[in-house]
Formats: sequence, structure tokens, C-alpha cells
Amino acid sequence: MNDFKKEVAARITAIPANNKLCETAAAFMLASTGPQYSYNFAWQGRPIIQYPQDIVAVQELIWQIKPDLIIETGIAHGGSLIFSASMLALLDMCDGPSQKSRHLKSLKYAFTLGNEHVKLHQSPKEARMH
Repeated sequence: MNDFKKEVAARITAIPANNKLCETAAAFMLASTGPQYSYNFAWQGRPIIQYPQDIVAVQELIWQIKPDLIIETGIAHGGSLIFSASMLALLDMCDGPSQKSRHLKSLKYAFTLGNEHVKLHQSPKEARMH
């Protein structure tokens, strides 16, 4: 795994010097904004409005940092909120029995999804039943 991390670090370090890649990435960003490319993706059935590569990058950060809390602001459809909650729950599952309850409570958010009001201490599964 250390070789992989070293290779990734070397590739990331080389990106700013790769003019073609930087120009292509900037062109993609500009070209994809108008047709709302980032609106085409969902996380567990909820629209997430993020680029797939950003979702993967955030997942890598969450896995590396292992936060106790993720604060979401500007929730549109709840996909990012569900993503964050599911990542925290996954951390619990992988940490073992002694840590299991640490983040499982993160699945019990109070949030609004469009006109669907989700009550405090209600899991996403319970919210789908309403």
C-alpha cells in the first residue's frame, strides 16, 4: 500500500506541470456546468449534485481522517447528507464492536428533503416509509 500512496503522491505533484491535463480539466468544468452534468448523479437514490471524482475524493478524505462529525450546509436534495451519514456508518462498521455506536447515530439526522420533512431521530429507512 505504501508504494501505491507514493505513486499517487508523485502523480498529484506532477499535475500542475501537465498543461494539457490542466487545460482539459478546466475546459471540461466549463463545458459541463451549463448542461448541469453534476446533476446526473445520486447517492443511495438521492440526487447528490456532485461530480463523481469529487465524491470519491471526499470518501478518501473521510476514510483517512475518520471524523466524528460532518457538518452539511446548503442541502438541496439530501444526497450529500446521506453520503456523509453512510460514510460515518461505514467507519463504525470497520472500526469493530467497540466503536460501532459512535457514528451509527449519524443516520438519525434531522433534515428536510424537498417537501418531505424527516423527524429528529428518524433513520433514512424510516423516512422512506412516510
